[in-house]
Amino acid sequence: MIPILHAIAIVICTCATLSSGLIKYRELPDRLAVCYNQHYKACSTQTKVGLSILHRCMSEYHWKSGPQRDYPGRTPTPAATRYVNTLTRDFQPGGATRFRGKRQSRSRVRKEYRMLTNDERGRFHRALQALKQVSSGEDQSRFDMIASFHTTAETNAHGGCNFPGWHRYYLLLFERALQSVDPSVNLPYWDSTLDQYMDESAQSLIWSEDFLGNGDGAVTSGPFANWETSEGPLVRNIGVPDTQLYTHEQIFNTTRSTRMSQICNGQTDSEVDPLVNTGLEWHHGDVHVWMGGQMSMLTTSSYDPVFFMHHAFVDLIWEEFRQNSRRAGVDINRDYPTANYGEHDFHGPDAPLGLTTNLTVAEAIDDENIPPQVRYRYERRPSCGRNRDCGSDKLRCVQRGRNYICISKTLVEYQTDLQIEQATNGGNVNPNNGNTVIIRRPDPSPNNPNRGNRGPTFINPRRNRMINRIRGSTRWTFRDRLMRFGIRNTVAVIDQCPVPEHEHKPIQNTFCANGNSDITRWVYIPVRVLAQRPPGFKKYGSFPIRNGRLRTGSDIYSAEGYSRLKNSLEFGNPKAYDKCKTDHDPAGEIYIRTDGINYEGMYTEYAIVDQRLPLAISVAYVAIKAPENGKSTEVVLSAYDSCGRVCIPSCLDKRTNKYVPCSGALSVSNRSPLMYSHSFAETVLNIYDVSSQKHCPQVNNDNIYVSFFCDYTNEWPWKRALTQPGAQLNVWQNNLRKKSSNFNRKNKKNTFSGSGKHWNKPAIHKKGGPLKKCDLGNGCIIEKSNCNSPCKEGKNYVCLKRCNMFASCQSGRYYVKKCYSSHYSTKTNSCQEGRGHCTYSEWRLGK
Repeated sequence: MIPILHAIAIVICTCATLSSGLIKYRELPDRLAVCYNQHYKACSTQTKVGLSILHRCMSEYHWKSGPQRDYPGRTPTPAATRYVNTLTRDFQPGGATRFRGKRQSRSRVRKEYRMLTNDERGRFHRALQALKQVSSGEDQSRFDMIASFHTTAETNAHGGCNFPGWHRYYLLLFERALQSVDPSVNLPYWDSTLDQYMDESAQSLIWSEDFLGNGDGAVTSGPFANWETSEGPLVRNIGVPDTQLYTHEQIFNTTRSTRMSQICNGQTDSEVDPLVNTGLEWHHGDVHVWMGGQMSMLTTSSYDPVFFMHHAFVDLIWEEFRQNSRRAGVDINRDYPTANYGEHDFHGPDAPLGLTTNLTVAEAIDDENIPPQVRYRYERRPSCGRNRDCGSDKLRCVQRGRNYICISKTLVEYQTDLQIEQATNGGNVNPNNGNTVIIRRPDPSPNNPNRGNRGPTFINPRRNRMINRIRGSTRWTFRDRLMRFGIRNTVAVIDQCPVPEHEHKPIQNTFCANGNSDITRWVYIPVRVLAQRPPGFKKYGSFPIRNGRLRTGSDIYSAEGYSRLKNSLEFGNPKAYDKCKTDHDPAGEIYIRTDGINYEGMYTEYAIVDQRLPLAISVAYVAIKAPENGKSTEVVLSAYDSCGRVCIPSCLDKRTNKYVPCSGALSVSNRSPLMYSHSFAETVLNIYDVSSQKHCPQVNNDNIYVSFFCDYTNEWPWKRALTQPGAQLNVWQNNLRKKSSNFNRKNKKNTFSGSGKHWNKPAIHKKGGPLKKCDLGNGCIIEKSNCNSPCKEGKNYVCLKRCNMFASCQSGRYYVKKCYSSHYSTKTNSCQEGRGHCTYSEWRLGK
């Protein structure tokens, strides 16, 4: 008999009316299935972590199908557009005069966040807080105005080669906003490798009150405490699960490349390579997953200030790649791909960059287009050698193999340093003034070889600093340092992270759907989880005794000791994140994630499973957006363990009462019979019947519609997508080649003017009356009385003879959008599900 554990992961309960609903399973959206199929061709779950693939494909699906989920408040307001226009004026010739002065006489320097002096860090925090204040006469803060521009930047800023250039200018305008408050402030970058190699990354000192505030749930401490965003309170769930931050290997693989096409897309005539090794955009996504909260979703990530620091580090990595390309003889300012630049034409070299600038996508990678007054350079990333000096009292140097690397100190270590400073300063200590141990200043002398360089360059902090007599603070053990200054040790002094080996941390969800953060708009469904013992759990300390002798070959729960059980199970070794620790824990976590297909929203919770057992069963309760009358909720459910290994879904067949393989995608309506509830309590009671016999409850497994099996084999989790009719790679690749060929052929004669108000095209002629045909490019022709007149902000324009395309006016420009696997309705002026008046080819392939 197989030992089974039945446990329940309790989420949250709320008082609400009971509701009923019918759940049906469906196939994955074609575009999502295509992404999984592309990765299947390029890698496997033995070479790449399944959760990274899942997050990448889910994000890609969301930015490519964004027009299907338009909702009020999603696009920047006219006031936001006007404000951003004032910032982007600084990027034009003669701009940036408002902030010009002695402080702007040299290129500005962006430092790693922990390399800032306490005064610099305080100024940065105060500038952010000032931007967050709502000015009189406005209903939105300037910070939120800037953040809203990333919310609508799905197609032109992600999923192609415009990713680094668009975000570089986005960071520039954000930095100008900071400097409008305090001209001395420069945007710091967050080098997450400093946290990746800690024993426990979530214990880094940056997640404390003096730095970025707490990372566990709603942000209630630090400079951003109690921040409200347009989509609910600011929330983080750092390290839940403990996935992965940037690694040195990832950065090396990206920066050693020499051509832009090698790091930004990977589409070729023969195949589609998602760039799982060298892709700049691919690797940056793991950090978003690790952060959780708003940072984990494309449409909300920019509402956390950490977003800008993370992307500044991405920009630094891109610049290191560019400098390596320059050394290899590549003209980095002319290296934008002319083909295979991304699936969407907005990544074409002649497409507008956006952000209310007059630049094209290709022009955005040219350093010469950055005015001298707003140019910047990066201070090199913190490093150390045998002298064990990282150049900051907030970092420490450790040996990793033959190399020495810098890692962040923990909060406990930081507090210990403050105690030491207090002892040396006679009891006076102020963590907000001056550097504690090391004083660093850039070298202002004209002999500095980096002075006056054009574009983003680097300075070496190890050549440009002044160090206090108390040097090499990272050389001493913490016990030695405490004893030296006569401080009593009140905590256990270990190398790092005096925390339990593993703890089950709560997840704070935002309950945000379509820009509205409200728990009453969500409903609950139960999910069954069946999990094998993970491959890293070798032995449990309970062994059989035979004939009076202890047998330690295998523990009493291991399948290794039971041939029949062992032969009935499959075993594999799918890739896990480098810092995977829970394999050795008796209690593990299986995370269930819901992602909206026809709504913008995500929910995550986990079930606790007994990892001692060869098979363990558990139940989790997850939330999805409540379906409305006449409109079903379309959602994808996914599951993975805390090491990032993805589980395989199955759905209950009501005819046989058995689970059968399915995609994990559901269509949920508010029709009977009961299959979800508005109340968490009612969802529990639908499974456990305690009303008839209170001391002998019955389990209604028929009410658990979705199940996941975490079997830790090498099976591809999205195998059903490989045979999905609308997701065959050969069809999609042929379509991509046609689109790219047509776009390049058209743009030999026609280019985007970048005039700021419209795209001037020669194919403009009259059509029987006052209306004219206005060719916007990208296959979209609209009708207007005057093609040269400005578009109406927020209005959608129908593309003639295109059933699934429309042009949206944003920031004074036309943006051509597509309805993928749907059609554009002139009645609702939005994308609608179903084929409508589209041909099958237009509907399925987005032609």
